[in-house]
Amino acid sequence: MRLDLQHDASELAMKRHSVRTYLPRMVEERELAICMAPLTDETGIFGAKTRYAAVQVDQTPSKLGTYGMIRDAKTFLAAVVSKKELRAGYLQVGYQLEQTVLIATDNGMGTCWLGGTFDKTAFFQAAGVDEEEQLVIVLPIGYPSGKTRLLEHIVRGTAGSANRRPFEKLFFQAANGEPLSEKMAGALALPLSCVRLAPSAINKQPWRVFVSPTAAYFYLDGGKEKPTIPDIRYVDLGIAMCHFEAGAIQAGLQGSWVFEDPELSVPMAYEFIGAWIINKN
Repeated sequence: MRLDLQHDASELAMKRHSVRTYLPRMVEERELAICMAPLTDETGIFGAKTRYAAVQVDQTPSKLGTYGMIRDAKTFLAAVVSKKELRAGYLQVGYQLEQTVLIATDNGMGTCWLGGTFDKTAFFQAAGVDEEEQLVIVLPIGYPSGKTRLLEHIVRGTAGSANRRPFEKLFFQAANGEPLSEKMAGALALPLSCVRLAPSAINKQPWRVFVSPTAAYFYLDGGKEKPTIPDIRYVDLGIAMCHFEAGAIQAGLQGSWVFEDPELSVPMAYEFIGAWIINKN
C-alpha cells in the first residue's frame, strides 16, 4: 500500500463519516484521478480481478436512483467483480476502495458506502456490468454540502454509526484467546485503533483480530456459523485490513500480508481471512 496522505491515517479514520448530501457538481477530473489511483490490479492483495467504473450522473441516459439515501451526488464509483471469485473480489473491493475513501477524506471530499440502497438496473447499465460480473458496491464521492438531513440522522441512529465495540471485544491474544487491551497491544495499538474506527455495513464490525508479538490475524465473525456464500461482510473485512495497514505505516511498522491459515484456537464460526506479519529487521 502506498498512500500519499497529508494527514495521519488515524486522524482520517476518525474524521471519515458517511456523507449523504452533496453540492450538486461532479468531482473534478484531476481530483477523481487522485482518488482512484489505488484502484488498479497492482494494488490488490487477494488476487481477484476487480474493476471500478466512474459514473457521472450527467453522462448517463437513465436516472441513477439511491432511494433517497443520497442527494445531489453527481459522481459515483461502481465496484465490479467476477462472479467466479466473489469471496476474493469482495475482500479486494473493501481493501482497495477504502484507500480511495481515505484519500477523498484527506482532500476534503465525502463518500458513502452503498451495498444495496441503489437502483441496481440503472447502475448495472451505467457501469457496463455483464452476465459474468457482480456489482458489489456503489460509492458516491463529492463535495459535502455541509447540511445534514433528517433522514441522515435517522440512518446514523438506526445503524449506531457513532458507536464502536470496546477494544477488548474486537482484539484478542493469539496465544490464549483472551481479550487484548490497548495497552497490551504495544506497537500494534495504533493500527488496531484504526481498525476499530473502520466503517462496516450497519456497523456490525464483523472483524476479530488475534495478535501475537509478530503478527495480527484477521478473522470474520460469522455469528452462529461460517458464511457459505460471500456477502457484504467480506467487504467489511477488506476495509478493516486497509485501515490496519494504513495505521501500521503511520506507526513506522513494516510488514506484509500472508494468507496461510495459522490454525489458531478460535470459535468455530470464525473464518480466517489473512495475517499481517511484521518484517524482521
